[in-house]
Amino acid sequence: MAKTLVEKVTSSNPDVSIFKISGTLGFHENQVLVKFFKECAKKKISKLIMDFSELSSLGGGCAKIIRETAHGGAVVICVAGASTRVKSFLTSKGENEVLFQPDLEKALKAVEVAPKTSSGKDAAPDKETHATPGKQTAADTASAADTPKKAATETSDKKEPAQAASKVKSKQAPTGKHAPATDEKELKRKLLQYRSLLSLNTDFNRIPDKTGLLDAFLLTTIAQVGVEAAAFLERSGADFVAVSWKGFETADPGSLKIAIDQVDVEKWLEKPDVFGLDESPIRDSGRKGLKKWDMPYVAPFIVNGELMAIVVIGKAIRKEPDENSWEFLGMLINQAAVAYANSSRFEAESSRTLGLVRSLISMIEENTMSRGSTEAMANYIHAVGVEVHYPEEHMRNLIYGTVLRDIGMIKVSDLIVRSPRELEQEEWGIIKRHPTEGAEMLKSMDFSQHTCDIVASHHERFNGEGYPRGIQGPQIPLGARILSVVESYEAMLQDRPTRPALSQEEALNTLKENWGNRYDPDIVEQFLEIVEEEIRSGEAAKYRGSELFKV
Repeated sequence: MAKTLVEKVTSSNPDVSIFKISGTLGFHENQVLVKFFKECAKKKISKLIMDFSELSSLGGGCAKIIRETAHGGAVVICVAGASTRVKSFLTSKGENEVLFQPDLEKALKAVEVAPKTSSGKDAAPDKETHATPGKQTAADTASAADTPKKAATETSDKKEPAQAASKVKSKQAPTGKHAPATDEKELKRKLLQYRSLLSLNTDFNRIPDKTGLLDAFLLTTIAQVGVEAAAFLERSGADFVAVSWKGFETADPGSLKIAIDQVDVEKWLEKPDVFGLDESPIRDSGRKGLKKWDMPYVAPFIVNGELMAIVVIGKAIRKEPDENSWEFLGMLINQAAVAYANSSRFEAESSRTLGLVRSLISMIEENTMSRGSTEAMANYIHAVGVEVHYPEEHMRNLIYGTVLRDIGMIKVSDLIVRSPRELEQEEWGIIKRHPTEGAEMLKSMDFSQHTCDIVASHHERFNGEGYPRGIQGPQIPLGARILSVVESYEAMLQDRPTRPALSQEEALNTLKENWGNRYDPDIVEQFLEIVEEEIRSGEAAKYRGSELFKV
């Protein structure tokens, strides 16, 4: 993933500030934008050019932050060099729109002649800017509010927290000649919401692990409802306990919990609405903790007719959420609940798989004389995977492939494995079958194709001299290329019947000698940096690869 870089560019006009933003602006980077605009406000920047000529992607949430800042009227924003897709995310109808120019020179001229900004009052955004044209992912939709942002002013007609979604007062529908336009506007807003929900439903169900799902759900809740923070209190024993939270910038709400006997579960099951805290099915003693964290809203998270969690929601960023916001949240919770049930089944299956993996690891290590190397290899594999941006959704499969790489050796006789002499050609033929046979064994046990491909290819070499197929370069799966480097390094550090163990320095030199030959040069480079840093610091880095396959 490209890193986000914000650079100040020298401007020929002291009244205009120019910043070049390159890399990506997704939901992980929304904090970058929040802090950036806070600094602009502190320095009283009133005319701003954002150079997006080297921006590779822009999430819907980050686009929302930019649009709302422009709508606030405190600063004129002109975006230079934006792609067509980025422009579509930033385009809105209303006052104080984001300006667009193809390059910095034209952007500077456009900003110089732009009218002066308002007094700096942070105006509430137009409702139509909350949705982005085109398909949105959970990450895009969620990115606007990972970090809390306080409203600059509070209006005198601020609404009280809603008792429930069904009881939030809606604005009176206009009559006369303005009614058709308003109806059309409302219809467009609804269509965008439903399109977003359909996209989110797909995104939620693509996330197999519960942690990732809850992160996406809470980020989306914060962005769509327009609140500072949100937390997920999952049912555990006699309590609802905080297991995931977003938007808490300076504190850790991990200790937040509500006893089940302090919740009127039946009332919430009968009326599954969003409530203001004081009117909610949570009794007084259970509300104290939420009031301490300044969380004025609560919503039930019901899965298969059971109250599995409570979603607690923070204060509004600009204005109190309206009935439409709570309606959207209700539908969002329903979608997340389906994905939550799926992820729970996935976790149960993973637990059974991990138990099997532990048993297989013991058998493999005993048969291949690699006892004790499994955890070290898993740690290194994970570390290299992170550095080369290995897909997070396949990281567990990569670790499975690592620790089960030699399962096919179980079929090979100990007389061959432990032989102190050079092997005969026929014996080598038996050895060379173990990657293919191992992949077939794992496939029969319903391991993923991703894992099977890594096991089948872990003895292939970058120059094509490996086995069993003799494939080379990028034809070899990335996971297998990583495993090839790490496995060779660990093997060189072990005593073998035909040779003594090498030192770390000797093993690293051997990798360097085969850089771009037997091994992928990019993988070797990353691995050398990791090991050499360990040697310099005198202690192993705390990688978490082994945690991925422990029960």
